[in-house]
Amino acid sequence: MKRLMQVRDLEQRRFADHPVFTRMADVPMETLLPALAYTTGFWAMGFQDLIRMVDESVEDAELKKYAGSHRAEDTGHQLWLFDDLQKYGYGPHSKIFSFFENENFAARLHTYRVVSQLLRLNDDRLRVALLLAVESAGHVFFAWMARLLAERGVDKDLKYFGGHHIAVEKAHTVFESTSETAIADIELEAPVAEVGVEMVRRVHQSFSRLADDLIRQLDDPRRLAELRS
Repeated sequence: MKRLMQVRDLEQRRFADHPVFTRMADVPMETLLPALAYTTGFWAMGFQDLIRMVDESVEDAELKKYAGSHRAEDTGHQLWLFDDLQKYGYGPHSKIFSFFENENFAARLHTYRVVSQLLRLNDDRLRVALLLAVESAGHVFFAWMARLLAERGVDKDLKYFGGHHIAVEKAHTVFESTSETAIADIELEAPVAEVGVEMVRRVHQSFSRLADDLIRQLDDPRRLAELRS
């Protein structure tokens, strides 16, 4: 698994250089928050199903510990998103909760792409690697958001987008130093490793496409005005 984790780290660094982060840095919170929720909200919901599917598909007893603890530690995080939105005055009937519109199809497509990667796998080791790939992109986003909100003095106000979330993410069992070492030491046959490498790359490519769509949303004044209304 060591090679997969090296590829994961490389893809993570590439994602950290995505222009979406520069673009978001100039957007006020009253605009950024609804745009983020509208563009990525479906993924926040679908992720809950993904971690359940991974947990229920892993059969190896040792790997099951990682998948099971990960599911337990991440379950319910979508509720933090709702809490953040309510603090900015967005209730369940707000436009940003319309997750099945043409304008936010990218979030649904991203979710389906990642789930499809899981459904292709027939190896528990790669199922755990999928979790690591997904979380590596999440770490980039949530760490960046926490820094931005801290600079703006609202970090403590928000649970999903603020520092609370990234602190919880980094505390996951699967990211403990002993766990990372144990996972890296798992042997993979060459053909299996190749499948895993491509899977990790496809997952990160999908996150990059979702970030591309967020830029498109942020560059559309009409759309932003609709979301704030």
